[in-house]
Amino acid sequence: MTLRTERLSELISQELSWLFQRELEFPPGTMATITKVDVDKALTKARVGLSIWPEKFRGSVKEMLDKKKGRLQKHLSKKLIIRKFPKLEFYIDDENLKRLEIEEMINHLDQPS
Repeated sequence: MTLRTERLSELISQELSWLFQRELEFPPGTMATITKVDVDKALTKARVGLSIWPEKFRGSVKEMLDKKKGRLQKHLSKKLIIRKFPKLEFYIDDENLKRLEIEEMINHLDQPS
């Protein structure tokens, strides 16, 4: 990643987090957070990693965000003025969940029988 793509990733993450808190309505009891944003070197695509809790709402929340992607992009492009704004691409980031599962397995192995 270049400095420019890193800075743009940070700005997109901050602004999307603000939108998640203030503008979007998620199902009651649902929490969606942005785990990371990766902007490609050509600035054409921004992959946005999501962590959604509880897990049973993952599909519906991601589907909702995919439907509102155009509106979110429009807001971001007005706020972060750059020549060509990257297209948003949401995905479920399972890294933290996998990490927790591995830690749980290790802790289970460490416990005496």
